[in-house]
Amino acid sequence: MEVDLSRGAVAAMSVQPPALGLRPVLQVVRLPRGATSAPSYGHWLVLSDGVHCLQGLLVSDLAHLVTIGVIRRGTVLRILDYHCDTARGTRIFKFSQFEVLQTESAVIGSPKLYECRQGVQWPGTYLSPAEKGASNLTCSCQGHRMHMVGPCLASEAEVPRKTVAQINNENLVYPGNHDLAIVKATLSYINTKNFCCTVCPLVVNGRQCNTKVSSNGDGWWHCSRCNQTFVNCDYKYLVLVQLQDSTGMTYAVVSQEAGEEIFGCKAKELYLLKHEKRDHAQFDDIVQRALFHEYLLKLKAETETFNEVQLAKCMIVKAEKVNPSTESHHLLRAIGMLSPQVSGSTSSDQGLAAELAWKTVAEITNALRCLVQPALVIVKATLSIINTGSFCYAACPLVVNGRQCCREVASNSDRWWHCNPCNQTFVTCDYRYRIFIQLKDQTGRICASTSQEAGEDIFGLTAKELYSVQYEKQDHAQFDDIIERVQFRAYVFKVRLNPEAFGDERLPEFTIVKAEEVNPSTESHRLLSVISKLLENSGSASVPRTFMGTVFSGLEAGIQQRVQNSRYAYAMNVGGAQYLVSQSDSNSL
Repeated sequence: MEVDLSRGAVAAMSVQPPALGLRPVLQVVRLPRGATSAPSYGHWLVLSDGVHCLQGLLVSDLAHLVTIGVIRRGTVLRILDYHCDTARGTRIFKFSQFEVLQTESAVIGSPKLYECRQGVQWPGTYLSPAEKGASNLTCSCQGHRMHMVGPCLASEAEVPRKTVAQINNENLVYPGNHDLAIVKATLSYINTKNFCCTVCPLVVNGRQCNTKVSSNGDGWWHCSRCNQTFVNCDYKYLVLVQLQDSTGMTYAVVSQEAGEEIFGCKAKELYLLKHEKRDHAQFDDIVQRALFHEYLLKLKAETETFNEVQLAKCMIVKAEKVNPSTESHHLLRAIGMLSPQVSGSTSSDQGLAAELAWKTVAEITNALRCLVQPALVIVKATLSIINTGSFCYAACPLVVNGRQCCREVASNSDRWWHCNPCNQTFVTCDYRYRIFIQLKDQTGRICASTSQEAGEDIFGLTAKELYSVQYEKQDHAQFDDIIERVQFRAYVFKVRLNPEAFGDERLPEFTIVKAEEVNPSTESHRLLSVISKLLENSGSASVPRTFMGTVFSGLEAGIQQRVQNSRYAYAMNVGGAQYLVSQSDSNSL
């Protein structure tokens, strides 16, 4: 009797903590091949709700159930307790308690790996279609609650990336709006005249008060919140900066945490350097290192009351210098997610670029454990290592109905070649590619085997021709030249992911079925199409672009002149919101 699975449970488990009491009924659709002993870390398995599937791990105490056959392909389980962890950027579920409802059953439905763009979004996905799937969250389990912790702003949970123009247009800094956004922008101006404020140094239960304090005239500092007076005060960053990207500019105030990341030192250290040590050269050097650098900035709106009017300011609560590697990975993931959608609008002669979804090396490595059936993906990578010691095999030359047998043949004592499947013997044999190579991109590396067609695409010769150069003509110079022409070059590969290799080292996990050398013209056309799609989806396609040099120099000069001429509080209206900015000589905003 077929058991009803909890359809939609995989999506629910991916976005809700275990503490909510989910007890889904799921089916085992995959187990490691040849699981004869329980490994110390537990057994991998893939569970399905009939529609989607997810990868998980049986804790070591329960791994023996797979070995003795209680849990097998088709077993239906009711999950009673589980928690989530992260491995190589992939969410892994660990199952510690369950109930076996049915030991044997046919696989229900045709489940597919659950992805963040299907159904309910993962907490780690950005709201922008260009950035779905680009997160790289870590999950730490404390008790029974699941906490999502982003390792960097490039993968911040539930925070969308936006341009400066979008922030201005959407009124992020409108009073009462507390939305968060991540912006990649350059610091084009820093107000170094007033970059910090005096705060209360009192620490209670490991937390500092941080309330602004004022001097009472005799050198002591009074905190109205704590109602205490101190000989010394602390300092925290509160500095006005200008942010600029290709879509526009805006102003923001840097908080303490973001200031330490931008300047590389605490506010008190920078204050002492400027006002007590008076080392202006070192102070200017610190500021110059931060100025005109690109950062990932997390922004939020904060409000202050001035003359009974609520004024908003955009606060930078976190900052990170742009990491080229991380940013490249983010862009590649975004392009990879969109490329299937935009391929139809590009030219029809783009070959592999218009066929399948684009993935990075890290993504296909992580996806292998979740696959229920073989899958084809496109990977752009460099051919870094080629095993030239054994690049082909002797194949059966028999052709029947236009199709060659291609099975491996063995040479007998009289140097004839015998094919066991065909049960025939031949004077000569054919040769076919079977090369083990290493593919590498900025996210990682994998080893893969090549098919005959892919080998011909890469080397431009048949396997028999290359075999003749190496072993019959023994022209090692020509052979080395052929290898050097293809090694360390970028290719677009169509790769077959083989789920049967899961837990079986004898089988290749990845097989290259087709390869194309990267064509700069085609690649540029594809990237431009994807970028256009990104701009359309983000709503910024109509935003005029500016030239960085002239805009930066003009704005910086104007701001500096305005700061020198004004010593009073003023409000700036950017995107419909008023900014409360103080330009007095005191160290406060």
